[in-house]
Amino acid sequence: MVKLLLWLKYLSRRKIVLLSVSAVALSVALLTVVASLFTGFIRTYEQSAVDLLGDIVLESGIKFPDYPKLIAQLERTSEVEAAAATIQAPGLLHIGKGSGNVRAVEVWGIEPDRLARVTSLKRSLLRQKALAAAPSFGATSPDDGMGGFVGIGVLAEPNQITDRYDFLAVQDLIGQRVVLTSGSMEQEEPNEAAGRRPRRRTFEFAIRDVVYAGNFLFDQQAVFLPLDDLHSRLYPSEPSPMVGRIQIKLRPGVDAEKAKAAILRTWEDFAQHTLQWGPYQIAQVEAATARELQARFLAEVRKQLGVLMLIFGVVDCSAVLLVLCIFYMIGRLKQKDIAILKACGCSSAQVAWLFLGFGAVVGLVGCGLGTVLGCTFTHHINAIEDWLSLRLGLKLWDSSVYLFDQIPNQVAWGSVLNIVVLATAAACLGALVPAIVAARTRPVEILRYE
Repeated sequence: MVKLLLWLKYLSRRKIVLLSVSAVALSVALLTVVASLFTGFIRTYEQSAVDLLGDIVLESGIKFPDYPKLIAQLERTSEVEAAAATIQAPGLLHIGKGSGNVRAVEVWGIEPDRLARVTSLKRSLLRQKALAAAPSFGATSPDDGMGGFVGIGVLAEPNQITDRYDFLAVQDLIGQRVVLTSGSMEQEEPNEAAGRRPRRRTFEFAIRDVVYAGNFLFDQQAVFLPLDDLHSRLYPSEPSPMVGRIQIKLRPGVDAEKAKAAILRTWEDFAQHTLQWGPYQIAQVEAATARELQARFLAEVRKQLGVLMLIFGVVDCSAVLLVLCIFYMIGRLKQKDIAILKACGCSSAQVAWLFLGFGAVVGLVGCGLGTVLGCTFTHHINAIEDWLSLRLGLKLWDSSVYLFDQIPNQVAWGSVLNIVVLATAAACLGALVPAIVAARTRPVEILRYE
């Protein structure tokens, strides 16, 4: 009963308790937001690579023909769900009238139905994503000629304040004809001694759809054209298309490392028996997951996350010092109550545990409030950023800098759990010294004049 009364008497100092809980809550909320934003950016970047490239990319330093046979062999394995061949080339896209309306682009030669099974191409198309059929470059009439998909950032610029595209205006451009200039290295004469020379290729196509992948750099550069048509225009002397990249989607639950080994075995069999290549040519191919292709950049981001968490952790140590000061003050002001408690039979260990328990409660309550505050802020951070942009003209998130048009707003629950455990332990640590001081209180010295 005496312990309960002492607890209630301590808790009756609401301002002091509220100050302690607030300090812990703000620290936890700040760390929760920082950890969630960085972790969300890393996850979004990794998933973006998978959405744009597939799970595994098979890249050959030497272009090869008969790629449909390789795709068929890969899809017969137990690891691969779908595969698609692509070719890439740089180019300049002339949009509409005016000599200055030219964009530097990356031209992809694709088979849209196959690539849609490997990547998020269908979900990225403004018009065809709502259709049940696979995406296609199909023309509405025989006279329409070649068609292609163009990234939304090639056709328009996002609003400087809201960072959003005018989708209605962009869709009005579907059907417009544009001119693409690219190039290739070709043998100018049959004599090999003459060497290869760059050849400029200029051709026209109609915009069949607009690509909006949500990745700023990709949307600013991507142009998709039919693989066969692009190859015939870039390399008219080659009888059949030759590719250097196969993008692969794995079956659910398949381990990526085991899948890479199986894919390389399939490639070796194809290169030996179909292409009749030797060991040196076969070795010119590499298989890497989409996440591995981004690993170097993401490793640096993770380092920055660690440094930032360390800095904020050091700053938030002020909460530990605050808890220590408050509990020490409580111990000094309540010496008489502690002395009475010990005179009634409580041991020094019990008094110490009383302070440590109080510190644990402050830590848990503060962590609970801080977690709710941090998760709420993280979940609604895009709405908050939009409000600040519209009301104050303060643009906190620029897709041209951070790649994505939306701030990742998923809570990193693993990091939050670690933060809660450490914050609770820190609150107990802050109460440790006052607990020791309170436990060493001598009732005779405190009560001899009472």
